Amino acid sequence: MLRQRFESITQNYPSQFWLLFWGQFISATGEALIWPFLTIYSREHFGVSLTTIAGILAVRTCLTLISSFATGYISDHYGRKWLLVSGLVLTAVDYFWMSRVDDVVYFAMLLMAMGIFFPFFKVGSDSMVADLIPDTQRTDAYALMRMANNAGVAIGPIIGGFLAIISYDYVFILGSVAMLFYGLMIAFFTQESLPTQANANHKVNPISGYKPVFQDRLFLSTIGAFTLSSIAAVTVFTILPVYVKENFGIAENGYGMILACNAIMIVLFQFSVTRITQRYSPLFMLAIGTVFWAIGLGAVAISKSFWFFVISMIIVTMGELIASPTATALAAHLAPEALRGRYMSLYSLTITLSSGLGPVFGGLLNDLISPSAVWYGGAMVSILCVIWFLLLYSRFPQVIELLQQFNSVASSGGVSN
Repeated sequence: MLRQRFESITQNYPSQFWLLFWGQFISATGEALIWPFLTIYSREHFGVSLTTIAGILAVRTCLTLISSFATGYISDHYGRKWLLVSGLVLTAVDYFWMSRVDDVVYFAMLLMAMGIFFPFFKVGSDSMVADLIPDTQRTDAYALMRMANNAGVAIGPIIGGFLAIISYDYVFILGSVAMLFYGLMIAFFTQESLPTQANANHKVNPISGYKPVFQDRLFLSTIGAFTLSSIAAVTVFTILPVYVKENFGIAENGYGMILACNAIMIVLFQFSVTRITQRYSPLFMLAIGTVFWAIGLGAVAISKSFWFFVISMIIVTMGELIASPTATALAAHLAPEALRGRYMSLYSLTITLSSGLGPVFGGLLNDLISPSAVWYGGAMVSILCVIWFLLLYSRFPQVIELLQQFNSVASSGGVSN
């Protein structure tokens, strides 16, 4: 039974999708070696405060914001493949030099450069998946990509946590190798996926800029709410490693195990959860997912030991299982074919802004009020976003009909690749 289900899943997607799937796993492992411990490394290696680290990440976010607009245009006008390759190779070079610098100014410059490169492979990958997979299968496809990503996230922090105790140089170099390997896979074994007829059949000129995207009120409102909720949720992945180490004596390898719970849950349950959530309105599911984020962040605030932090991470992960693939699939569903790169570039800003502003939000609360204020503040923001999603759910009922139509066809097996 399990073998038949596996064969059914693999046969429904093209081989290039599976190349992206395994490449996502490799690159996510490389990233997860580094990013969970970046705040600790910056704080201990350079002796800077959380607010300073957050400020550097905020500048990085601004550069990513600028880069994303250009990236969306390039993706729609010139294609996805070489955009994806260049982002991976440049990130590999950046990681390598991070292990070489001993001056916080140079390290900050490398982090800022990373902000410019990030949209290259994020937008390239998301757009390529949308090109390859029809509407009826996209929610499942993005769920599979998240499984690959989080399998890497499960392995990366465990390896990175133990390597960090020996030397952070090993962490950065191994991360660099992983990104470079994925880039070479894409360069040699994939084909360009940009639809050749998209611009001819669509009434919007592909060089017309972002005006049509900014006129899509549903899309902008959705990514606005999702960004704000993600700013609160991302503190678990940026502030928590410092919080548990400084306040409860849980070292990098201990936090790596906590984070691995998140990744393992997504690997094991993401596809099954998505099969259930895609039957309902995506806006309602985003509200439900954000409820779990609010509860999980509140649980962190009252946690005092390793296992309580594990339970808190499990609750946060439940929200992620519901909300993240739903948001990605909804963005792809709303995007006209000729503007897909631009839509996905703006959607990618939810990750960029949350990863950049989340540490600022958490760092200020930590430094100005108290460490626990980070989690209470995040829970309050999440509750506000639940209300925001429910208001959108009541205002745009056509989204329910749209997704039900897609999913009814998918469930009946009406589309195959």
